Amino acid sequence: MDIRVFVLFLAGLFSAVILMPVLAERLEQSGAVRADWQGRPIITAGGLIFLIILGLAFGPLWLMSGGHKESVIYPLAAAAIALIGLHDDWRGDPGVKGIGGHLHSLRAEKKVTTGLIKAAGSGLICLWLLLELGRENLFLDWLLLVLSINYVNLLDLRPGRAIKGFLLVYLPLAGGCLYSPTAEFSFVRAGFLAIGGGAVIGYAPHDFKGLVMLGDTGSNTLGFLVGLALLAASPATRAVMCLSMILLHLAAENYSISRIIAGNGWLDRLDRWGRE
Repeated sequence: MDIRVFVLFLAGLFSAVILMPVLAERLEQSGAVRADWQGRPIITAGGLIFLIILGLAFGPLWLMSGGHKESVIYPLAAAAIALIGLHDDWRGDPGVKGIGGHLHSLRAEKKVTTGLIKAAGSGLICLWLLLELGRENLFLDWLLLVLSINYVNLLDLRPGRAIKGFLLVYLPLAGGCLYSPTAEFSFVRAGFLAIGGGAVIGYAPHDFKGLVMLGDTGSNTLGFLVGLALLAASPATRAVMCLSMILLHLAAENYSISRIIAGNGWLDRLDRWGRE
């Protein structure tokens, strides 16, 4: 592994460990609290920690890479997606759920929900990023990146579930690429994902204990990291993952993800593992 990547991983980890208690206190004082799945108050928008850490990643990445373009576009895209998610956390209507709910509000009430703004904004950011990277299979990569951004959000319903869902996809892809960056997976992308992975591990105990939830701010940002890792996979793998993401989103529109998990013994045990 490139020692610089390891250093960036540790930077993300210790930054989250140090900053998360302070951020949680500030969020609680500002009223960023909502009822969790059991009706108990929980601090939301804890994913602000990733906006802070990944935004600050610009500095070391830019210096270590000699001012490479990717050191600017990755933090910028992640920050924009996190801010769109934060807008949804603070201004969104919790009663409007799923793509169907947002489209119904648009048709029936002529109301542009924060969820639609988030979807449109994320789509434009992803398109800009892929154009900057000069990706050849633009539509597949765009669709995969957009679906990945919402993937983690679908799971942010129980303590620790979104973190597990993130790691399930992130570790096999990013782990190998972080260890041995390729032309498709540059040092900057590896370093950026290393910072994000470290930040997730530093944040995770707060989520597992049910003290804080990611909110759209964090879940969309982690979904972006998943999509960024997937961009380094082969075209066949990207196509399979894109199809899997589509099926998951369709299932979430028509069924309860929590009920599906609770009805499967293996998934239920995995879901409950580590949760207080």
